[in-house]
Amino acid sequence: MPTLASCAVVLDDQGHILLTQREDYEVWCLPGGHVEKNESLAAAAIREIYEETGIHAELTHLVGLYSRPPWRTGVHVACFAARATGGQLKGQPEEVIDLNFFAPDQLPNDFFANHELFIRDALAGVQGTVASLDTPWPFAPEKPREEVYALRDASGLTRRDFYFKHFGSSDSITLRRDIDNAP
Repeated sequence: MPTLASCAVVLDDQGHILLTQREDYEVWCLPGGHVEKNESLAAAAIREIYEETGIHAELTHLVGLYSRPPWRTGVHVACFAARATGGQLKGQPEEVIDLNFFAPDQLPNDFFANHELFIRDALAGVQGTVASLDTPWPFAPEKPREEVYALRDASGLTRRDFYFKHFGSSDSITLRRDIDNAP
């Protein structure tokens, strides 16, 4: 069954971008995650922002739908643009090891999967794009997340180094825009 997820590029009043550092690979990402049963894409994004960061946000528009068909059993992500409306930074301990708002010209270098692309699109004003990312999953598709984590822990590499060795960086992503409504 394909994975359906939502994330958001959340900006504060100064135009800084909210990022979290993932516990599993120690790389930076946008707040987001899996859509739950009976939940809309937008509701999932708002819920994940708050759960992972303690920040309340309002979605402003859909940046795009990004599909990664060869990634495990297929991963499809709705990325929204949002603005922070309140709350206090507080990371979800089991998923987040750090979080902060970053100026667009001072973003960390180590991003999760295609999140750097989502940020570039959001900052460029892209709305409603539909894109496919063709980078393949580096393990057998049926390998459960726990087995990948076991390989990570037995590798002798840092979590971050394991991630980039097996999943690559944003530069290694092959993107095909299926529909592009960018300005």
